[in-house]
Amino acid sequence: FASCIGGDCLCMMLPDRVIARQPRDQIFGRCPATDDSGMCDCNNRSQAYSQNYTGRTVIPLPFRMNTNFSALPDAYPWPFSSPIEGHWYSHPAPARCPHGAPVGEGGCTWQRAPLSHSLYASELLSAGLNVSSMTWKAGMDDVIIDESLSLNNVRVGRQALAALHL
Repeated sequence: FASCIGGDCLCMMLPDRVIARQPRDQIFGRCPATDDSGMCDCNNRSQAYSQNYTGRTVIPLPFRMNTNFSALPDAYPWPFSSPIEGHWYSHPAPARCPHGAPVGEGGCTWQRAPLSHSLYASELLSAGLNVSSMTWKAGMDDVIIDESLSLNNVRVGRQALAALHL
Protein backbone atom coordinates (compact mmCIF):
# COMPACT_ATOMS: atom_id res chain seq x y z
CA PHE A 1 0.00 0.00 0.00
CA ALA A 2 1.17 3.52 -0.78
CA SER A 3 -0.18 6.86 0.36
CA CYS A 4 -1.51 8.47 -2.83
CA ILE A 5 -2.61 12.02 -3.48
CA GLY A 6 -3.82 12.89 -6.97
CA GLY A 7 -2.26 9.74 -8.44
CA ASP A 8 1.17 10.42 -6.93
CA CYS A 9 1.99 7.55 -4.60
CA LEU A 10 4.61 7.73 -1.87
CA CYS A 11 5.87 5.39 0.77
CA MET A 12 2.98 4.67 3.16
CA MET A 13 2.86 7.76 5.36
CA LEU A 14 2.58 7.83 9.15
CA PRO A 15 -1.15 8.78 9.27
CA ASP A 16 -2.10 5.79 7.09
CA ARG A 17 0.10 3.47 9.18
CA VAL A 18 -1.59 4.68 12.38
CA ILE A 19 -5.08 4.29 10.90
CA ALA A 20 -4.14 0.71 9.89
CA ARG A 21 -2.86 0.08 13.47
CA GLN A 22 0.56 -1.08 12.31
CA PRO A 23 2.72 -2.25 15.23
CA ARG A 24 4.67 0.50 16.97
CA ASP A 25 8.08 -1.05 16.17
CA GLN A 26 7.16 -1.33 12.48
CA ILE A 27 6.20 2.35 12.39
CA PHE A 28 9.38 3.44 14.18
CA GLY A 29 11.39 1.32 11.74
CA ARG A 30 10.03 3.26 8.76
CA CYS A 31 9.03 6.65 10.12
CA PRO A 32 11.72 8.60 11.96
CA ALA A 33 10.03 10.84 14.50
CA THR A 34 12.19 13.85 13.68
CA ASP A 35 9.50 16.15 12.35
CA ASP A 36 5.75 16.50 11.97
CA SER A 37 5.54 15.82 8.21
CA GLY A 38 4.32 12.23 8.58
CA MET A 39 6.81 11.06 5.94
CA CYS A 40 8.27 7.57 6.17
CA ASP A 41 11.11 5.73 4.44
CA CYS A 42 10.53 2.62 2.36
CA ASN A 43 13.19 0.45 0.76
CA ASN A 44 13.64 0.44 -3.03
CA ARG A 45 11.83 -2.89 -3.48
CA SER A 46 8.78 -1.66 -1.57
CA GLN A 47 8.79 1.61 -3.53
CA ALA A 48 8.96 -0.26 -6.84
CA TYR A 49 5.97 -2.43 -5.92
CA SER A 50 4.01 0.62 -4.76
CA GLN A 51 4.70 2.42 -8.04
CA ASN A 52 3.65 -0.54 -10.19
CA TYR A 53 0.86 -2.41 -8.43
CA THR A 54 -2.42 -1.77 -6.67
CA GLY A 55 -1.86 -1.85 -2.93
CA ARG A 56 -4.21 -2.54 -0.02
CA THR A 57 -4.20 -1.82 3.68
CA VAL A 58 -6.64 -2.63 6.45
CA ILE A 59 -8.98 -0.06 8.01
CA PRO A 60 -9.94 -1.41 11.42
CA LEU A 61 -12.92 -0.17 13.40
CA PRO A 62 -13.42 1.93 15.30
CA PHE A 63 -11.73 4.33 12.88
CA ARG A 64 -9.15 6.32 14.77
CA MET A 65 -6.34 8.63 13.74
CA ASN A 66 -3.90 10.76 15.67
CA THR A 67 -2.93 14.05 14.01
CA ASN A 68 0.27 14.58 16.03
CA PHE A 69 2.88 13.11 13.70
CA SER A 70 5.91 13.82 15.90
CA ALA A 71 5.04 11.13 18.49
CA LEU A 72 2.70 8.17 18.91
CA PRO A 73 0.34 8.30 21.91
CA ASP A 74 1.30 6.10 24.87
CA ALA A 75 -1.90 4.07 24.43
CA TYR A 76 -1.08 3.23 20.78
CA PRO A 77 -1.99 0.85 19.19
CA TRP A 78 -5.63 1.26 20.09
CA PRO A 79 -7.85 -1.81 20.31
CA PHE A 80 -9.95 -2.72 17.29
CA SER A 81 -12.73 -5.11 16.40
CA SER A 82 -12.17 -8.26 14.46
CA PRO A 83 -12.75 -9.22 11.75
CA ILE A 84 -11.50 -6.19 9.83
CA GLU A 85 -14.45 -4.55 8.05
CA GLY A 86 -12.70 -2.39 5.49
CA HIS A 87 -9.71 -1.70 3.31
CA TRP A 88 -8.17 1.21 1.44
CA TYR A 89 -6.60 0.69 -1.96
CA SER A 90 -3.83 2.61 -3.70
CA HIS A 91 -3.74 2.77 -7.49
CA PRO A 92 -0.48 4.28 -8.79
CA ALA A 93 -1.13 6.45 -11.84
CA PRO A 94 2.00 5.39 -13.80
CA ALA A 95 0.84 1.74 -13.79
CA ARG A 96 -2.65 2.48 -15.13
CA CYS A 97 -3.42 0.86 -18.48
CA PRO A 98 -4.33 3.21 -21.33
CA HIS A 99 -8.00 3.15 -22.31
CA GLY A 100 -8.72 -0.06 -24.20
CA ALA A 101 -5.40 -1.73 -23.39
CA PRO A 102 -5.53 -5.07 -21.57
CA VAL A 103 -3.85 -5.42 -18.20
CA GLY A 104 -0.23 -6.44 -18.74
CA GLU A 105 0.22 -4.75 -22.10
CA GLY A 106 3.18 -2.39 -21.97
CA GLY A 107 3.72 -3.22 -18.31
CA CYS A 108 0.46 -1.68 -17.08
CA THR A 109 -1.03 -3.44 -14.05
CA TRP A 110 -4.51 -2.01 -13.49
CA GLN A 111 -7.37 -0.23 -15.19
CA ARG A 112 -10.80 1.08 -14.44
CA ALA A 113 -13.75 -1.04 -15.45
CA PRO A 114 -15.23 0.10 -18.76
CA LEU A 115 -18.60 0.60 -17.07
CA SER A 116 -18.92 2.53 -13.83
CA HIS A 117 -21.80 3.58 -11.61
CA SER A 118 -22.32 6.61 -9.40
CA LEU A 119 -24.01 6.98 -6.07
CA TYR A 120 -24.87 10.54 -5.09
CA ALA A 121 -24.29 11.80 -1.57
CA SER A 122 -27.92 12.92 -1.36
CA GLU A 123 -29.07 9.34 -2.10
CA LEU A 124 -26.81 7.92 0.60
CA LEU A 125 -27.94 10.56 3.10
CA SER A 126 -31.58 9.75 2.34
CA ALA A 127 -30.81 6.07 2.92
CA GLY A 128 -29.44 6.81 6.40
CA LEU A 129 -25.75 7.66 5.94
CA ASN A 130 -24.50 9.37 9.10
CA VAL A 131 -21.94 12.13 8.49
CA SER A 132 -21.91 13.57 12.00
CA SER A 133 -19.89 10.77 13.54
CA MET A 134 -16.43 12.31 13.76
CA THR A 135 -15.36 13.52 17.20
CA TRP A 136 -12.17 15.02 18.50
CA LYS A 137 -11.08 13.42 21.75
CA ALA A 138 -10.80 16.19 24.32
CA GLY A 139 -7.25 17.29 25.04
CA MET A 140 -5.74 15.07 22.36
CA ASP A 141 -5.02 15.10 18.65
CA ASP A 142 -7.30 12.10 18.08
CA VAL A 143 -10.02 11.75 15.47
CA ILE A 144 -12.44 8.96 16.42
CA ILE A 145 -15.48 7.65 14.56
CA ASP A 146 -17.80 5.52 16.65
CA GLU A 147 -17.84 1.91 15.48
CA SER A 148 -21.64 1.60 15.43
CA LEU A 149 -21.91 4.65 13.18
CA SER A 150 -19.24 3.29 10.84
CA LEU A 151 -21.03 -0.05 10.63
CA ASN A 152 -24.29 1.79 9.89
CA ASN A 153 -22.59 3.60 7.00
CA VAL A 154 -21.12 0.33 5.71
CA ARG A 155 -24.64 -1.14 5.74
CA VAL A 156 -26.05 1.90 3.90
CA GLY A 157 -23.32 1.67 1.26
CA ARG A 158 -23.81 -2.06 0.72
CA GLN A 159 -27.57 -1.63 0.37
CA ALA A 160 -27.09 1.19 -2.13
CA LEU A 161 -24.72 -0.92 -4.22
CA ALA A 162 -27.07 -3.92 -4.04
CA ALA A 163 -29.89 -1.72 -5.34
CA LEU A 164 -27.88 -1.16 -8.54
CA HIS A 165 -28.31 -4.90 -9.37
CA LEU A 166 -24.78 -5.24 -10.68
